[in-house]
Amino acid sequence: MQKKQDFKLLFFVAFTQLKDKKTQTIVATSGVAFGIAIFIFLLSCVKGINDYITELSLAQYPHVRLFTESQVSEQSVMDKVFPNQENKLFHAKPKVSLQYLKNGNVATREIANNPTVMAVSASIKAQVFFNVGPTKTTGELIGIDYVNENKLMDIDDKVLAGNQQELDIRPNSLIMGKALAERLNLNIGDKFIVSTAEGQKYTSTLSAIIKTGIPEKDKTLCYASLKTVQNILQVPPSYISDINIKLIDRKEAAAYAMQLTATYGYKSSDWLKDNPFLFEGESLNRIIFYGIAGSILLVAGFGIFNILNMMIYEKMKDISIIKAIGFMDKDVRSIFMIQALSIGFAGSILGLLTGLMLSWGMTFIPYESDLFVSLDHFPMRFNINYYIFGFFFGLLTTALAGYLPSRKAAQLDPISILRG
Repeated sequence: MQKKQDFKLLFFVAFTQLKDKKTQTIVATSGVAFGIAIFIFLLSCVKGINDYITELSLAQYPHVRLFTESQVSEQSVMDKVFPNQENKLFHAKPKVSLQYLKNGNVATREIANNPTVMAVSASIKAQVFFNVGPTKTTGELIGIDYVNENKLMDIDDKVLAGNQQELDIRPNSLIMGKALAERLNLNIGDKFIVSTAEGQKYTSTLSAIIKTGIPEKDKTLCYASLKTVQNILQVPPSYISDINIKLIDRKEAAAYAMQLTATYGYKSSDWLKDNPFLFEGESLNRIIFYGIAGSILLVAGFGIFNILNMMIYEKMKDISIIKAIGFMDKDVRSIFMIQALSIGFAGSILGLLTGLMLSWGMTFIPYESDLFVSLDHFPMRFNINYYIFGFFFGLLTTALAGYLPSRKAAQLDPISILRG
């Protein structure tokens, strides 16, 4: 019973001092809140931007890609003529053949029936020249089935101008990346010449302009219908060079790519293989992210420590009076620990709420960009771990800031303090 009364007395003295020194209490609490709020806000902002850029980059690539490529024949003409001899052939040339997926349309239909597949699209890639007057620019022409490609790459969300639906309706119509259209000085409805390396020329019309958010890709990207590109390359209707696949769970991409290679004999790749530099950069971003978080906490911690430290040293006369009327050293430490933890608790809660409101407010700010995709809100990451860590960091910092000075203050002689 006596211990309970002593504890109540310590609480009474601690909160009486906090109320008596309202300005100091408000400044100390605000310092804790400010440090935690800035920590929450900056981490949400940095992580949100990093995650957005990563997802934006990954969205430009299929999860699994099936393709074919030029190969050197395993058996040379010399091996056929002299089968029983050891033949050495230097600088062998690849086989001259059409680079297409045999029975690719059949494979596309079978893959589309897999329940783990979200979207699949067959395509043809061709390196061409775009001619507008004296201007001649290289680019990549991709023949697609628009409905399937839209499910795969969300083209509709990237259209800036024009009617993308004309791709499958209007012959020789093209969809072009914003940077490429600006380089050629083309507007919707303009006509221009598309020529191949073999010299064939075709008159095309610009039907729509898109912006993927990847500047380098927008400088060369151009979509056409499968039939248009097949006509330009003068290949049969069954000719496709790539099959792009989007899975429900992209983590299964590597295993599924190997399965498709074993089934159809095509070359395959997955999003991890196609983006090695992106994930090397992500590791570096993670190091920078934790470095920023540590720096913010260090600065906030020093600020909180200094504020509480000064607050306790300004109460030296209060300490001497408390000790003079019979309080023991441990009572003095307890009083100031109660004050420090109370300020830490109130400041941390206020800081978490302030950080949450700042982060939430940023989601209403639109982001306009000529290079990246424009957003109707700023990308922020709301992670409960940031708030938990920020709360306990505030308590820990204020506990240390209260304990170290109060331990020293409890050992002071009250008579010497009162004498000045």
